[in-house]
Amino acid sequence: MALVPQVIQDLAHADRIVPSRHAQDGLEANGLGIDDVIESLLKGTLVKQERDPKGPGKIYTIVGPALSGRKVYTTGKILEVADGSAYFLITAHKADE
Repeated sequence: MALVPQVIQDLAHADRIVPSRHAQDGLEANGLGIDDVIESLLKGTLVKQERDPKGPGKIYTIVGPALSGRKVYTTGKILEVADGSAYFLITAHKADE
């Protein structure tokens, strides 16, 4: 396990997190919000980094604590958008403990 890349932490600090519909559904189903994701990205651990099989870039798997202390599991990737970079959440839900 490794530290969360600084660029992802910077995007979290800047509230540049964009959830997919799947990630949003996972958050809502587990009583979590985007603030919980931001907290987990800032204080979590990078558990896997792999090449995106569907295009350029990498997919990051990060597990970290929500505001409540519960563990949150996320996968996402850094995307370039019209006004800069954003961290696109592919999946987000309560982590298995």
